[in-house]
Amino acid sequence: MLLSTMVNGGMEGSLVEIGVFRGKSFIHMSRHLKAGQVYPSVAIDAFSMQESNLDGAGVGVKEIVMQNVRQHLPTELHEQVKIVEASSLDSTSHQVLNYTGNRPAIMFSVDACHTFHCTLNDLNLAKSALHPDGIIMLDDVFNQGWPGVMLGLGQFLTNARDTMAPFAFGLNKYFIANMGVSKTYINALKDACTSCRIHKKAASWNPSTFGDMINVETMVARD
Repeated sequence: MLLSTMVNGGMEGSLVEIGVFRGKSFIHMSRHLKAGQVYPSVAIDAFSMQESNLDGAGVGVKEIVMQNVRQHLPTELHEQVKIVEASSLDSTSHQVLNYTGNRPAIMFSVDACHTFHCTLNDLNLAKSALHPDGIIMLDDVFNQGWPGVMLGLGQFLTNARDTMAPFAFGLNKYFIANMGVSKTYINALKDACTSCRIHKKAASWNPSTFGDMINVETMVARD
């Protein structure tokens, strides 16, 4: 829903995911590719470089991801997809933007190694390659098997508290944007959802939203 809002609003940029496993969420993001506006869609994963997968989280296989892309994305979108074998721990924002053709990410999904160090690194990398109105989507924040994700998120938000704030969570995802635009996404979710719970002052350092966050766990779209 958020990506559709961004694309339909005319936002230009790329799509990026770190840690793609079999490509399910990456393919969902890539369905929003739009020639001349939103492209390319870049998947970054260690794949065979498992020495970089410090916590042993899901081992991605490049050939399987490519096969799933070909099977589940329209043919005309295939050439706008890039699959990159690299460790995010050794990647820089310059390299990420080189993959995207210097097009900042309107959506940057983080779902790689789940340690504190890896999560903090990947969130910083996402921030550095993000469109000013873009969204960082972090996976597994509420997964009790990966406590490092929450610890890394907490440190990231502490470091970036003057510029960024979370605005929504649910379905094991956590959504972060620059303070000035997070209100836009909260309003979009409020307009679209009949059952989302609003958590008052949860991110109280963000004056643009009065600290509100939206729980989309039980989101039901309006007719």
